[in-house]
Amino acid sequence: MNLMQKLKLTAELDQIANDVATGTLGILDYIQKVKRIDEIIAELTAQPAVDGANTSLLELVQKHTEIAVRLRPQFDFERSVKDYAVSIKDQTKTNELLHELRRTQLKGSDASFLRDQLEMDLNYGVYINKHPDGMRIGKYLLPGSPVWAFIEWAYAERRLIVGPKALDIASDEDMYPANDQPLPDAQEQNAQANAEFEDEAQPDLVDSPADEAGAFYQSVIEGAEVDAALIQRAIEYAEQDESHYLLPEASKVIANTVITALN
Repeated sequence: MNLMQKLKLTAELDQIANDVATGTLGILDYIQKVKRIDEIIAELTAQPAVDGANTSLLELVQKHTEIAVRLRPQFDFERSVKDYAVSIKDQTKTNELLHELRRTQLKGSDASFLRDQLEMDLNYGVYINKHPDGMRIGKYLLPGSPVWAFIEWAYAERRLIVGPKALDIASDEDMYPANDQPLPDAQEQNAQANAEFEDEAQPDLVDSPADEAGAFYQSVIEGAEVDAALIQRAIEYAEQDESHYLLPEASKVIANTVITALN
């Protein structure tokens, strides 16, 4: 099922649920609509046969030239590295990653180890830029590094905030997800870090990922009230661009919200 079909089914489900809630349907209409609700929910919650259709982080970066990413507040960097190692069950690849994270000569960085720089970047938010051979972060993480497999895994596991909001730090708590207390002068450090990221990204900037549809999808992801008008607006945006990188997550939130309201 493509995303457009999913959104249209969600709109139909919302409408039928409202019809049923009025309590004015005849018995036959009521039975038919309840049956249709079950059918739509089954379609929306069915697991896809092939997972490979999902867009990879590399594909997003290649399409948009640059993408901002940040670890979601609930995920700690070190814990994520360990979870990745457990998930791949490949000691050779794990050793390669750990060896790379201990690398000390980093171009354009004052960090002692790549591990320190990457943890800071993923906690604060950083641009991943397009590179002729794949992706890069600044001058210190280039294509071919085993770290990219870890970052792609974190993206696939939905551990990353992706898009313009990745650099919008709402609070100190959100800024430092691995700590109970924020570091001193957090706002000043964040502003400086973001300015450096912007300077680094400008030479390669072709298309800013910040756009009207993206802002709308992000509001849905962050908890905007889902009603018939919002669903219709989502369908309109999706009709204009079915490949938008925030559409899959937004459509899932919309469907889940409507389904949850019925339970």
